[in-house]
This record gives sequence, C-alpha cells and structure tokens, in this order.
Amino acid sequence: MKLTENLVTFRLKLKNVPGTLGMALTTIGKLGGSMGNIQIIKAEKEFKVRDLAVYVSTDKQVKDILSALSAIGKEFVEVVSVKDKVFELHEKGKIFLNNRISISTFEDLSRVYTPGVAKVCMAIHERPGTGQRIYHYQEYRSGYY
Repeated sequence: MKLTENLVTFRLKLKNVPGTLGMALTTIGKLGGSMGNIQIIKAEKEFKVRDLAVYVSTDKQVKDILSALSAIGKEFVEVVSVKDKVFELHEKGKIFLNNRISISTFEDLSRVYTPGVAKVCMAIHERPGTGQRIYHYQEYRSGYY
C-alpha cells in the first residue's frame, strides 16, 4: 500500500452462489484495487450483503471499479453504496469536547474560566515548582493553597 492510497468501502449485494464473491474480487483486482477487510453485513438464502474495503489510488479508479462491478449484472452483483472512509470520518468532525463539570450559570463559568483561570495561573506563578499539586482539591482544603 502506498501512502497516497485511499480506503474505499464498496457495499455489495451478492447472489448467494459459489463464485460470485470471486467475480467481484477478480474485477476489483484487475483494476488495481488492493483488498482490505471483507465483512458480511447481512446473509439470507438468496443473497449476502458484504462490505469490501478496497485501497485505491485515484477517484478515477473508484469509478472504473464501480462501472466494472455494475457490468457484472444485478442478477449476481449489485452495488448498494460506495463510501470513502476519509470523508466519512470528517463528516461530523473528529474531536468531541465535553465538560467534566456542569456549567449552567455565569458564576460557574467565572470559576472555571476567567477569572478562575487567572487565579490558578497566579497561584502557580507565586509558587514555582509546585506543578500539578496546585490543582489537587485535598491540598487546597488542607491549607496548601
């Protein structure tokens, strides 16, 4: 796998007969797709739905693979969806921040942000080398701060 390759997932509905998955994999391989994970999503008597993770180098390669899989024929292979994992990860953002404490009033906010932050910063400034100890509530209660 090259660093420039992208992971794309093809969700396929495959007729449940021997060789159908092989046809799809051969088609992908002939067009330069490199296989990642294969996962069964749904299995029934007539068909199986599988996610095929495929490493590709270009958007054109994705389109070529999509066309070739569709050309096999819906009686054997139906492309249900194609998802680019990079876009999927960025869709709703990657980082989630959550407060450890409830902030519901202006007073709460002032204790945890400004001027509360300034109070903690000044304590650290006045007592260099105390490091994390300044934050421990027990030390605050015992008169350290």
